[in-house]
Amino acid sequence: MTVTFRFFSVSRDLAGCSTFQLDIGQAKTVEDALAKLYEEKPDLQKLEMASMFAVGLDYATKAQPIKDGDEISIIPPVQGG
Repeated sequence: MTVTFRFFSVSRDLAGCSTFQLDIGQAKTVEDALAKLYEEKPDLQKLEMASMFAVGLDYATKAQPIKDGDEISIIPPVQGG
């Protein structure tokens, strides 16, 4: 199964790209997919506790089921001033 990860702000800096397509094998949830992502891009794991996630256009929990072709966004805390 393949999904596309979309990164914003500091997550984009850590990933080194704004999108990343990954074969996640038999992953069933956002959490499973994140585990596969962290194997490829381990620096992103430091943002996990502070980030929100979305599948498609809807916010999602880590328990959210996923399917082939989904887009998972990693949304770090907003910075501003």
